[in-house]
Amino acid sequence: MIDVFQLTDSLCLSLWSLSSDVDECESGDLECNIDECQTQHGSCHPFASCLNTAGSFDCTCPPGTEGTGFECQDVDECAENSSLPHNCSLLALCNNMEGSYHCICQEGFQGDGFFCEDVNECLSPLTCKGNMTCHNTPGGYNCTCTLGVTYDTACLDVDECGPLGGAPCMEHSVCKNTIGSFLCSCLPGYQPRAQGNETACEDIDECLFNSTCRGDHMCVNLLGTYRCECPDGYHEEEGACVDTDECGNGNGERALPQTDELSLPSS
Repeated sequence: MIDVFQLTDSLCLSLWSLSSDVDECESGDLECNIDECQTQHGSCHPFASCLNTAGSFDCTCPPGTEGTGFECQDVDECAENSSLPHNCSLLALCNNMEGSYHCICQEGFQGDGFFCEDVNECLSPLTCKGNMTCHNTPGGYNCTCTLGVTYDTACLDVDECGPLGGAPCMEHSVCKNTIGSFLCSCLPGYQPRAQGNETACEDIDECLFNSTCRGDHMCVNLLGTYRCECPDGYHEEEGACVDTDECGNGNGERALPQTDELSLPSS
């Protein structure tokens, strides 16, 4: 009797070779799981993911695409009524990409595309040209002339004091043109006075000031000026007011009263 446990290795190999191997998985003697994903990606789409399951497998299209898994096509998230709508800001532009999309803030706005805020272009002193005022608007800006008119994209000063200026100053005043505006100044002898919501020029009564005329003078106020004169019965002589001798003539002699010439009767 042969003791099989004492057979040499070579003898065991010889005996094994005399019989054929049995595939228990094919025969059904054993329950075997085959990983289809290890063989040609389970015939899934190259971009799809293959998931092995008990006795089968699943193919899933990647994000941004749709299909059976065996066939996958890009989804345009930027299209209206898309099955995968984008999350871009209302102030952004949506650019579709293969399997995804990209958000870019519109011109005049800044951000990551999902959040966009207005850019204040007026913060830069170079946005508008000289003599212009910058007005920021949502997504843009406007440049307006501070001087009144625009000519060939440049602002020119308006001479409000000129013939076409419409006489903007009040009575008894003088108009002085400035860059972008004008000034109204009361004439000498006048002073500004509030008159409702406007300003008027009124006469200065220089005679209210004691130092206006000499002590022996009488001050006479005039519109815009004044006059110093000797009082009645006096006249100016060598820098002083002296009494006028109404009874004498120019030579200091007493003047005779004027009378009508008398007609004497003939004898």
